[in-house]
Amino acid sequence: MGLYKNKFNTRTGQFNLVPSNAVIAFKESVANAAALPAVGNSQNDARITDDTGHLYVWSGTAWVDQGDMMDLNWSAIDGKPSSAVADIDEAVTKRHSQDTDQYLTTQVKNVLYVDGNRTDALPTPGGYTPNGSITKPFIKIQDAIDAVTAPSATNKYLIEIAPGAYYSDAIAINKVYVTFRSCGLQGARISGAITVTNPSSPTPEQITFVGLRISGGLTCLASHIAINCVDCNVTGSAWVMNPTIPTDDEYFQVFGGLYNVTTTLTNVYTYLMGGGYYCTFTATNCEFNINNADINDPFQVTLNGTVIASAYGDRAGNSKFIVNAGATLNIDADTEGGSVLTLDPAAILNRTTKASNVKNDSSVSGATVKNALETLGAILPVPGPAGTTGAVGTTGAVGTTGADGAVGTTGAVGTTGEVGTTGAVGTTGAVGTTGAVGTTGAVGTTGASNELPIPPGGDGEYHLKILSGVASWVSST
Repeated sequence: MGLYKNKFNTRTGQFNLVPSNAVIAFKESVANAAALPAVGNSQNDARITDDTGHLYVWSGTAWVDQGDMMDLNWSAIDGKPSSAVADIDEAVTKRHSQDTDQYLTTQVKNVLYVDGNRTDALPTPGGYTPNGSITKPFIKIQDAIDAVTAPSATNKYLIEIAPGAYYSDAIAINKVYVTFRSCGLQGARISGAITVTNPSSPTPEQITFVGLRISGGLTCLASHIAINCVDCNVTGSAWVMNPTIPTDDEYFQVFGGLYNVTTTLTNVYTYLMGGGYYCTFTATNCEFNINNADINDPFQVTLNGTVIASAYGDRAGNSKFIVNAGATLNIDADTEGGSVLTLDPAAILNRTTKASNVKNDSSVSGATVKNALETLGAILPVPGPAGTTGAVGTTGAVGTTGADGAVGTTGAVGTTGEVGTTGAVGTTGAVGTTGAVGTTGAVGTTGASNELPIPPGGDGEYHLKILSGVASWVSST
């Protein structure tokens, strides 16, 4: 191999490999320059030091440092990424932190294939026995699900579904760490009802649908489940997620695609990111988030119970939010501008437009209001520390007395007190004047004579006898 020098031209910014007349012979590398052998060398022997990467060539009497094997720095690279080196390092450090990046952080180890178009499988005479391989795919999706064995975070499954219609068969999913993916974007069409039952794992695990057309509806009453929909076309029958035993570990997430089904969610964390939505959601006791989604009439979200809903950066067209008592809606200006809000008096509405989402049209440089504020913050002087508190001033003169207040209302009548002792008898009053004499009454009729008869003559003694009002003399002898 020839010896090359001055391989990078700093004036032109290009690599110029300039050969010398020497032919070098590479030997085993050494740890550093001090470890280069002093004896047993031939002229033009070449060794690389591990610590610096420099090439050393034996001149016949000494090792001559030829510098880096490639005099290269970031600024000299032609066609390099526009991002700074620090930004690239940060992206690598934070790579695939979201749940949806499962295939990049932990590779899928098992792939099962389904092709409903094959007609050469058993029981066709002479047909093959399906085993889920690419040459002997399953005919039904359920057969692939049943073939999933011991799925886990380190033993994930991908079920690749060939384009075509998978109509009548209902699908029961009781496995986790499984992704169902159409081999062609929205080429596989599933119209059978999908039911998700409780997995064996007690922690939240994922079931993901990618690039499928789904119209048969989905019902999930399972706990510890996260259902992801990525670039799917979902229409037709309703979707329901209502865990029988809510655990705060239930998730429903949609990323892109088209979603157009009535959806009922209870005790489920919900996240709609991108994509188009033409449907109604009823969310009860959920956390409901919409971000940069294309929401269109008749899009409607009804929030019940203890709900915190957030809608940011949405391209809204006649969307409706019905916020019932106990629910909270956080919404930015862009979304609210194209929405109809119906709020219960006991509901809470927070307008949460972010400065980073508002275009800046001021004279201060910066694409957004956030950028403009940061620009101002960089040029404005930093406030000094707060000064000491001054002495307390003298007390002012007492003000004039205000006018009397209105008379208060009469208080309630008190209870009757005890009867007091009887007082002394008062003096007798003066005798009144004699009244006038009345008129004389009429003379009555004359009564019978009551004259006493004369006693009979003669001797003897008589006494008076009165019988029945008649007087008579009676002899005493």
